[in-house]
Amino acid sequence: MSVKSTKTNTKRAHRKSRNGIQPWNSATQKSTTNVESAPEAVVVLRGRGRPRRDWTTSEPAAKLADSSSASSPSTELTSISSISGATTNTPCPINVEEAELLLHFSSYIARTFSSTAASEEDNINFWAFNVPKIGLTYNFVLHLSFAVSARHLAYLQPQGEHHPHYIALAENHASIGIAEFNKALSELNNDNCGALYVSAILVCYCAFAVGPTGGGDLFICNVEDDTSVRWLPLIHGVRIIRETVDLNILFSGLMAPLNPLDQPFHSPHSKLTLDDPEQIDWEEPLQTLREFMISYDSSTSDTCVRSLDGLERLYEAIYGRSDGSFNDRREYQFIFSWLYRLEDAFVGCLHLKDPLALLVLAYFAVLLRTKREVWYVKGWEHHLLNRIRDFLREDFMHLLHWPLEQAGLV
Repeated sequence: MSVKSTKTNTKRAHRKSRNGIQPWNSATQKSTTNVESAPEAVVVLRGRGRPRRDWTTSEPAAKLADSSSASSPSTELTSISSISGATTNTPCPINVEEAELLLHFSSYIARTFSSTAASEEDNINFWAFNVPKIGLTYNFVLHLSFAVSARHLAYLQPQGEHHPHYIALAENHASIGIAEFNKALSELNNDNCGALYVSAILVCYCAFAVGPTGGGDLFICNVEDDTSVRWLPLIHGVRIIRETVDLNILFSGLMAPLNPLDQPFHSPHSKLTLDDPEQIDWEEPLQTLREFMISYDSSTSDTCVRSLDGLERLYEAIYGRSDGSFNDRREYQFIFSWLYRLEDAFVGCLHLKDPLALLVLAYFAVLLRTKREVWYVKGWEHHLLNRIRDFLREDFMHLLHWPLEQAGLV
């Protein structure tokens, strides 16, 4: 005779302890029931508050069990030994040198660069975060960033044992970056224009960071060397890009912070009074120089006057005029933008030590005072003015007095 047993389904009452509700779910249950399929993984259950001493064996196994069961309930736990073996057989080297250069670039160098960004915070974030991201796609951006970073690390320890090492790193990354930049510049398009634009700016910083290479080095050219400056055509690439690519395309995505059309510009110096030590009375000296060049009987006068016109826009944007007006285009507060717009004819005049071209360069050197304390500009202001003074004839020296006075060289 069969006896039919009955089973009563009684709902278990919920009991809450002082320590809170203990989590319990199917994934947790599965991680303990699947231990048999992974003999190397041992899950140890312990009471609350007891310190554990077997971190190397149980914790990874428990985590792997939880993650595997949560993502795919039917997947068995993979043993730790099999994972360790795969990692050992697949080396993943880390380039510590490049990691150091990237970290230094983002944490320090980015704060020393300037741009047409609307605010200091936008400017720092652009160089610290956006530029490295651009470099992940266009590696020449990273190489040029590394070159500047290595130059600064060498600058910080001029007599240190690692100085030659950082100089070698800087030259190597600059060489690779410029070569790749040149190649990409010949294939300018809407996709790579932003990377090329920021690279041209980095090339300019690289050139300044090297410092004067001799008595004939006038930055734009070397009057004692017939070979052309290798970076100058690359800096001119900025002008080519701006003339070729729609600004709304160029300054989009990661390049958006540099968009000069995005936000109104306010010069930090334009509201200063003439009594302020940061302000300079520049209008009369530049006007005197202009009148002299126009009246001077030379075939180079027109070329040099055009270069002076571009320079005057920078003075107007940075310092403003005595009547309170100023140039409201942010790109003209970026002093290196004058270099991007230089005509080849002016560079040729300078290479021949034409006195008018030398005077225009001297008035550009005065603007370097706005970055006098920045590491990559230090030394350039005095070097340029001293060399120009050596090259000019006596009958031009009266026009050089104002730049020398601004630099404290008279």
